[in-house]
Amino acid sequence: MSSWEKEPLIQIVSAPLGDRWSDQLCHSYLEQIPVSFHSKLNAYRHWADKQRSLIGRLLLAKILHRYHFPESTLEQVKIGRYGKPAIGPGFSFNIAHSFDRIVCVGSRIVDVGIDIEWIRPIDFSDFESVMSPAQWQHITHSPEPVTEFWRHWTVKEAIAKADGRGIGLPLATISIESTTATLDHQHWHVAKLDYWAGYCSYLATNRQIEPALIDVEEYHFG
Repeated sequence: MSSWEKEPLIQIVSAPLGDRWSDQLCHSYLEQIPVSFHSKLNAYRHWADKQRSLIGRLLLAKILHRYHFPESTLEQVKIGRYGKPAIGPGFSFNIAHSFDRIVCVGSRIVDVGIDIEWIRPIDFSDFESVMSPAQWQHITHSPEPVTEFWRHWTVKEAIAKADGRGIGLPLATISIESTTATLDHQHWHVAKLDYWAGYCSYLATNRQIEPALIDVEEYHFG
């Protein structure tokens, strides 16, 4: 069995947004995506938003192929109770994007959540309510408060996505240690992903996974 045929414990795939595609190229990629998803894509007013969303689905298709799902599986993606896309029991996946980077993660073994944020200046004073008092003090007293804010925010977002409730859950109640976090008495393991310069990205899993067992691949569309 080749390395391609072996299923990884966790698969992460990523792609840059790149330049705006021609109408012909965009149409060719749309043909690889279920028709039921086209109306959502066409609702985007800005080309970058549409292209990010389409790349996210293309990356999900890459992951499903990696786990030997039939091509028709992409048509079975449903929206769960809290708005999280799902395929069914026994497989967890998540898509995230920020600025020029789109990422997708999948696993049959663990529940996964991923988030990525382009590190940029921000007035984060409006976000105090989503941090605990200790976290807020840590951010505001950090030598690099903006970077520290994005670290906390990205960890919380990754856990919220893995949990399935998204930003609807009480983010301030997520306690964060160096490599673990807790939400509603459930422990999550978090791993910093240092693959994309200028970005802060974290992976959250409900079981500890050795970094060497996480497979990361880069794709380019366009």
